[in-house]
Amino acid sequence: MLLSVKDLFDKYKQRYDAGLISESDLLMFEKKYLEYMLRTEQSGKTLEDIIMNIKSVSKINISPDNNFNNINIIETFILQNKNYNIESLTNEAFRKNIDLLQAKIIIENNNLSYRMIKNSMLPELNLNTSFVLKGFTGKSRPSEWREAFQGISKSPDDYYEFFAGFDFSMPFLLPADRAKKMEIQYEKEKAEFDYLSRKETIHNELISILKNIDLLKKNIEASKRMEEIDEKRYKFAQTDYDNGNMDAENFSKIQDAYRFTQINRINLELQHISALLSLELKTGTLLETYGIDTSKFFKKG
Repeated sequence: MLLSVKDLFDKYKQRYDAGLISESDLLMFEKKYLEYMLRTEQSGKTLEDIIMNIKSVSKINISPDNNFNNINIIETFILQNKNYNIESLTNEAFRKNIDLLQAKIIIENNNLSYRMIKNSMLPELNLNTSFVLKGFTGKSRPSEWREAFQGISKSPDDYYEFFAGFDFSMPFLLPADRAKKMEIQYEKEKAEFDYLSRKETIHNELISILKNIDLLKKNIEASKRMEEIDEKRYKFAQTDYDNGNMDAENFSKIQDAYRFTQINRINLELQHISALLSLELKTGTLLETYGIDTSKFFKKG
């Protein structure tokens, strides 16, 4: 690993004090040191924001050292690098995505409102029936009750009445009623369109995130190999410079290249973690990833 920039500058200052390097070389290293500290001051806040965002939604502890020269990524909970399938991810997102669930509730409410106002505008046809027993008033003895029941078959009109009929009504619709129906119908169709649009957006976003994850994995592997190569070049250059076979300017360029590949690899790893978290968040499985049971909140299917 590289020494911290300050330690490296102090080392070269000691070499200058010992007469091993020229004042020109020392001034160049001092300039590099000041430039690096200025870049660190400017980018440190951005890096801290990225780290805090990831820590806020995960159990991953990412801790930069004080000088931002090396960043240690300690995964206390490892995000699984699954073989994601777009169809299963899409189905999971459609079932658990909060925006879609809210859109579906709006559709159901609009459908109910539309059915209610539509039914209120339809004609009504009601069947009315009535059956009345008579001729039993004032009869309390069993013999009188038997006589009354026997009379039903002989003179039915004296003992019961039956009525059946239909009632027909046509609602009187005002222009405001028709306008209300059209308004609710519009809201219903708008909610359905919004729901389908949200589904398409989620599907496209999932595809984009998956492509980004795949690309980041390939870039991380390439950056690790580049870092190995630059580390070897740096060690060779360090030896050549110490032996006087390389000037300070060329050595500084190799050192900067090595540090750049380190920072690039770290940034790619942070982006990869962020992309995985985005995927879990988009599919509604982020809480489950960290052991929080959400099954009671969602319907199966």
